[in-house]
Amino acid sequence: MATVSSLMTAEEYLALPDSFDGPTELVKGALVQMPPARPRHGEICIQIAYLLRRHLDDQPIGRVIGNDSFRS
Repeated sequence: MATVSSLMTAEEYLALPDSFDGPTELVKGALVQMPPARPRHGEICIQIAYLLRRHLDDQPIGRVIGNDSFRS
């Protein structure tokens, strides 16, 4: 995992452009590049989304949004 040496705040992290190759996290002020998700991760996510969506068919109390969605 690659890290950047200068520390930053959560506000600075949120203001960063999406110019990194893959996902990142802010850990104790350090930008950490995360490894890409494996296929099993996607399989579990889609199964959870399916079950939640089925529940919402009977109980319309919210919505289901994919884990790769972002706010622009």
